[in-house]
Amino acid sequence: MSRARAWPPLGAPAWAPHGPALVGTAALLLAGLLLAGLVPRWQAERAAAEHTLQRMARASDRPAPLPAAPSADQRLLRALPPADLGPQRIAALLALAQQHAITLDSVRQGPPQAIGSGPAALAIQRLPLSLAARGSYAALRRFVADALQQDDALLLDHLRLGRSQPGAQALSAELRWSWLQQAATGTVVDAEDRPGPR
Repeated sequence: MSRARAWPPLGAPAWAPHGPALVGTAALLLAGLLLAGLVPRWQAERAAAEHTLQRMARASDRPAPLPAAPSADQRLLRALPPADLGPQRIAALLALAQQHAITLDSVRQGPPQAIGSGPAALAIQRLPLSLAARGSYAALRRFVADALQQDDALLLDHLRLGRSQPGAQALSAELRWSWLQQAATGTVVDAEDRPGPR
């Protein structure tokens, strides 16, 4: 038995038996063309979004900018004790002299003096102190070393040693000290106003 081929009815188009397949193919072709036009746009949007995310990640990975480092003058000023501690510092120095068996003949404190003048002046002052003392060389040496080690803002400006008689055990000493401290407002004497020789 052979099968006869069925012919489309008369008046029907030749593609009619394949109509649904052709319509599906046309729809797929149209969808492909639309996709070909939209894919580059989607890719561009995706790339822009990824770039934005990467930029945000880099910005969050970056450490916050550090505050400006303080200048050397500011660091020095912060390290110095305030002016109101002057009497306590003097008392500590005098107590240290007694601990080292040093006899104090006189103690003279000068007025605070500004460091620098004009616009370059720092908010730092120098507090002078003069001691006339007696003691053995070893005691005076230990006293000076301990005093300088205990107070970082203490300076030994001048030291003069002498004996009243040759061969005497005790030495007479003149010690001129200075303390650096934060300036107290209204108490600083300018270099031009300082009493005494220049």
